[in-house]
Amino acid sequence: MPLTIPQRSMRGALRSGLTVSEAVERLLGVRPVRAEPMRGGASTRAYHRVWFDPGGFRVPTLVVMELSGDPLAPEEATAGGVPKELPFLGMQRFLASRGLPVPDVYAADVEAGFVLIEDFGDETVARALAAGAPPEPLYEAAVDLLVDFQARCATPDPSCVAFGRAFDAPLLRWELDHFIEWGLDARAVVLGESDRDVLDRAFGRLVDELDAAPRVLVHRDFQSTNLLVRDGRLRLIDFQDAMMGSRVYDLVALLCDSYVDLGEPLSDRLFGRYARASAILDTAALRRLFDLQT
Repeated sequence: MPLTIPQRSMRGALRSGLTVSEAVERLLGVRPVRAEPMRGGASTRAYHRVWFDPGGFRVPTLVVMELSGDPLAPEEATAGGVPKELPFLGMQRFLASRGLPVPDVYAADVEAGFVLIEDFGDETVARALAAGAPPEPLYEAAVDLLVDFQARCATPDPSCVAFGRAFDAPLLRWELDHFIEWGLDARAVVLGESDRDVLDRAFGRLVDELDAAPRVLVHRDFQSTNLLVRDGRLRLIDFQDAMMGSRVYDLVALLCDSYVDLGEPLSDRLFGRYARASAILDTAALRRLFDLQT
């Protein structure tokens, strides 16, 4: 299966040339009274929050997702060709149909470059922790959500883009080679021919073992900045690059979060919570897969 490599592009004005407020009015027939850009991460998309007069729309605020470049191109390398539908929309529809806490979509015009979605607020798990929230209850809830995510998505839907792409051997190898390119070569770390050969063979064994592991649907970025706290519950965002992968992929992303250092004791307790909730008896095999995926 061919790899589709992300093509990064600069954020800019809406593709249609409309302002954010004009875009909202065009789709909903209601003009917001205010629009402000939202803080974003490394995404090629930009986000704006808009406000309505009281009673002007069924919700007081919503979020405008601004698309840039080719909206169908993935933000991460992926196995498979270019999808026929904006992956965010297909994944939102699938996850919502399985009862998972994802934002509603109010309207979309992909060709013009915008999608109007439910506003979950700004309180990510990462921000809650930075404000002093105790980590264990939040991460217990995150583990429980992951277990629920895997259970609800266990039955494939052939119409959903995620079930047609996977972390297969070529993609796994591409990611490891990406490490060599940016983790070694870009830092002027020079390996001799024999060391390169050792690393190449080690990567080959790692790819073979991970590729042979049973696959489940993975979110692909299940970590503290993509889990929002709203009304006492965790909500999921940034799920457009979901695909099939090992069952520990999302668990590794959560417990080895690049934004939060959980510490080994808490990480171990959360690992055990996941194993028990998932009714996994062979925790040694699960731990080995976790370590390999890490």
